[in-house]
Amino acid sequence: MRGPRQEGVPEKVDITLPRDFTEEVCAVQYTVNTASGDLTMSRDGGVMWRPKVANPYLRIVLFHTDDYTFPERAAMSSKLKINWSPTSDDTSHATLKSAGNRDYASNAFGMQRKDFAS
Repeated sequence: MRGPRQEGVPEKVDITLPRDFTEEVCAVQYTVNTASGDLTMSRDGGVMWRPKVANPYLRIVLFHTDDYTFPERAAMSSKLKINWSPTSDDTSHATLKSAGNRDYASNAFGMQRKDFAS
């Protein structure tokens, strides 16, 4: 359950380790939860991805709420160290299996983590 919208809070972040820019090896999705009292805390850890991949890179997709306006994006753009661009990449991870979940919270904010592996 999501709490009320908080200014500047993204909706979800998807991080994927692909092999040769195509086949997904593993992935993790972090969904923001602004009602962290709804979460059951998990222990840290579990982010060691296997197997090792030659010439690895990470694909990071940041999702924002529909009310993240163009002026807000323009204001944030000057603060970023890299350029971000729209994508149509599929982040459903249909070729991977669910590999566990973890929840984290601090103050009023929380993150729900979903892991995916081959």
